[in-house]
Amino acid sequence: MAITLNATIADEHANSYCETTYADDYWSQHWDTVSAAKWTALGEPQKEALLVQACRIVESLHFTEWTDPLQEYHLVYDSRSQQVRSVKTNYGRPERYNYLQHLQFPRTLDVHLDGTIFIPEEIMMAQCEQAVFMLNLDTSVMADRLQGVSHNSLNVGGVSISQKVEQNGSLLSPVALQFCKPYLLKRYQKLFRS
Repeated sequence: MAITLNATIADEHANSYCETTYADDYWSQHWDTVSAAKWTALGEPQKEALLVQACRIVESLHFTEWTDPLQEYHLVYDSRSQQVRSVKTNYGRPERYNYLQHLQFPRTLDVHLDGTIFIPEEIMMAQCEQAVFMLNLDTSVMADRLQGVSHNSLNVGGVSISQKVEQNGSLLSPVALQFCKPYLLKRYQKLFRS
């Protein structure tokens, strides 16, 4: 079964933030010509599969707060799509714009002044970076990284093997992480005076 890319904004079946045409434009103007050439050499099905997988990895980060749908969402009629949707009433916190949407973006904060919703450019750029980052990954290194192994060494003469294990392994591209940082939830506790 082929992967079908769905970049429909706020859709309950969306699996990507951007289309392959956006990624093609992004890589055509990129400073890393080697990675850009690797992206350009791919066929359309490979590009779609990479973008879907890259979106899954970007989605593993926390961009939105949990909400109680019964208290914080209400039904409205969207004249553009001619559908009744469940929409957030409090736009002050980073929560999913539509409770039924599959991806974390758009959030309640991602609304233009005219009321249209959008996916932040940095998130789409992060997805593109992540897609090519995965293209370059060695699967054996990937398995080690997910298990937290950051360093392997082997000494054949004295037969010694050592591994350095870190607590948190990740498949996230460092460049993609930099694009995502401004949108990550800040984990802190509020202090109140008594």
